[in-house]
Amino acid sequence: MRIVRFRAGGKTRYGVLEGQHIVEYAGTPYGSFKKGRKKYLLSQAVLLAPVVPTKIVGVGLNYREHAEEMNVQVPAEPHLFFKPLSALCGPDDPIVFPPQSRRLDYEGELAIVMKKRCHHVAAERAREYVLGYTCLNDVTARDLHVRDGQPTRAKAFDSFCPVGPCIVTDIDPNGVDLETWINGERRQASNTKYLICPVEDLVARISAIMTLLPGDVIATGTPGGIGPLQPGDKVEVRIESIGGLKNPVIRIQENLAPPPSRWPPAWPSCPRTSSRRSTRTSARPAPGASILSTWASAIRTCRRPPTSSRRSSAPPRPRRITGIPTTRAS
Repeated sequence: MRIVRFRAGGKTRYGVLEGQHIVEYAGTPYGSFKKGRKKYLLSQAVLLAPVVPTKIVGVGLNYREHAEEMNVQVPAEPHLFFKPLSALCGPDDPIVFPPQSRRLDYEGELAIVMKKRCHHVAAERAREYVLGYTCLNDVTARDLHVRDGQPTRAKAFDSFCPVGPCIVTDIDPNGVDLETWINGERRQASNTKYLICPVEDLVARISAIMTLLPGDVIATGTPGGIGPLQPGDKVEVRIESIGGLKNPVIRIQENLAPPPSRWPPAWPSCPRTSSRRSTRTSARPAPGASILSTWASAIRTCRRPPTSSRRSSAPPRPRRITGIPTTRAS
């Protein structure tokens, strides 16, 4: 079964891929999941990330060849880390190259999707708790990873966890080919039989630390052959019997005001004006002025009431009060 999560007719639904069609299913694959009557052409639907997890657990250095290319020793136990849910995206969603990084790497991986609550499960029974498997790209800002000495920031940017296109339930996860392609050129090629900790062992080890819930994702690690991505690239993670996860890489230009040289910033001068019109004019930002100085000018202007040449120095006239009944003295 090839389970997908898709949008059609303005609604998000679950279904199963059958050729070039998606058959809608009622419920979720983690509980009651019944085949419906509606069918949608694959070209008329938008595939989404097939999972809605409570956590995404990453496994580092789970292929010996990747440890060698990173120039580190194979750990005695798998290194675990988390990717935030905000990093999750689906097929064809863009990977955004962040301005904080100068090198972005692809990492094609097989991902495990949990079916039911899993806590302290033995490796022999691990597959009973697994729904299926899918493709995952563990995008990493490599320069930040090296600079920080740990992966939290480098792997946490929005769009850094593409997952999809479907969850396949009936494959042997410990013997499928895994490839990553960049602009039609193959950069990674391996097989999950080379995993240091196989799927069952990973589920057992991680469930001994934390409770895994339905929909949770375990990224099993990337093989050797990682490399950089550039804006404009097309990256695809292909796994035998699952399919291909394709995503473009883009860069968003952000026009940010330069930070102030000192904090708090010096308040700009705000000369008193002689009319309401000139007061409004003084609050407008000057060409090249920073956001902070503009705000400061506007605040100071608003705090000082405008002066007027027509203001009189005479005391205010008493206000006449009407509507109060009077009584005559008898």
